[in-house]
Amino acid sequence: MKIINLTESLCVYCFKKLEAEIIEENDKIYLIKTCPIHGEQKVLIWSDASTYREWTKNSFYAPKYSSGTDVNKGCPFDCGYCSDHRGTTCTAVIEVTQKCNMRCNVCFANADSTGLDLSIEKIKEMINFVAETQGFCSLQLSGGECTLRDDLPEIIVYAKQIGFKHIQVNTNGIRIANDLEYTKKLKEAGADLIYLGFDSISNDVYMKIRNKEMFEIKKACIENCKIVGIGVMLVPVIIKDLNDSQVGKIIKFAKEHIPTVKGVHFQPASQFGRYEVSEKRYTFPDLLKDLKFQTNEEICPCQIMPRKKMSAYCSFSGVYYLNEDNKLVPLTKRDEDRSVPVASSCCSTENNKMGAFARKTNDFTERFWKQNTSDSNNRETKLLKFNNRINEYSFVVSAMPFQDVWNVD
Repeated sequence: MKIINLTESLCVYCFKKLEAEIIEENDKIYLIKTCPIHGEQKVLIWSDASTYREWTKNSFYAPKYSSGTDVNKGCPFDCGYCSDHRGTTCTAVIEVTQKCNMRCNVCFANADSTGLDLSIEKIKEMINFVAETQGFCSLQLSGGECTLRDDLPEIIVYAKQIGFKHIQVNTNGIRIANDLEYTKKLKEAGADLIYLGFDSISNDVYMKIRNKEMFEIKKACIENCKIVGIGVMLVPVIIKDLNDSQVGKIIKFAKEHIPTVKGVHFQPASQFGRYEVSEKRYTFPDLLKDLKFQTNEEICPCQIMPRKKMSAYCSFSGVYYLNEDNKLVPLTKRDEDRSVPVASSCCSTENNKMGAFARKTNDFTERFWKQNTSDSNNRETKLLKFNNRINEYSFVVSAMPFQDVWNVD
């Protein structure tokens, strides 16, 4: 056992703040902590030690950005927009309802039909607070199932009117699949992206995770988004030994639906809400390996960019475009010494102010996470055609795991 770093975490049973160690053992990285009452607790956080140090070479900490509520109990007990946070917001998520028209076995929000709706006045107050404290970042409307609200278009209109440029709708896709008129209203209101739960191309998997055959619904949702012109991001929750074999198949399906589908955003399962993770945790190295081999190396780890600011381990992204031969061409690439974003400045290290980083990240989202079109009837130079191809047929592969009480750092 080798100690890599010292940090703090929480007891998984009593939530007491504990000193913790990040250790290397048997070529894997673990977080380990000991509660005086509940004993030692150990969790896998990175399944390949050889890549752990490589990923943090170019990450760095930025100056503290103070805003929001006061710090009383200390991290993580004041979570929200507390002034102890060291960064601005890239995407703000507002849960507009606790209701849902499904009851999935895996649900981070623990939502069902008995949940409550927030008043539209309260939602506007929350949107205003985000604007005042964090600026006009990307805004995601979530739940529960936010499309259960008939007034969701009105909420989108309000957010657009006060200045938010990019608005996402987080959904299971059921209403959008079955209600084209409602989908049109979302588009007319200003929705830029449908953030669509998409765990598999197999109904067997959906039955295990969602208790419902969903694949045809997902396809119908994407088709209605294509009709009205809203981009779609596929969002799979990946559970080891359940649907990790679907990674390559999801990428293949997404390619077939470009330019409506703008990418795939993977979320390794976390232990909260309505789900308990088994000891077999699915970590970033697992996902990178599956992306490489299940796509026949069309997507490779060298094309994937770790997050630059704060922690390289919290997210990654790779930017591509689909060429006329139906191949994904990488626009991002890493080498041994540095991470070099070819087409995007969202990861630039030139400005170490978190406000500038958040703005660049939001510019990236606005460019690549929405459905863009070009006028093919215009006489274009080869360069313009190439730029339009990148703009319209862009594709992002990204991932972000959520910390739970076991692996919170």
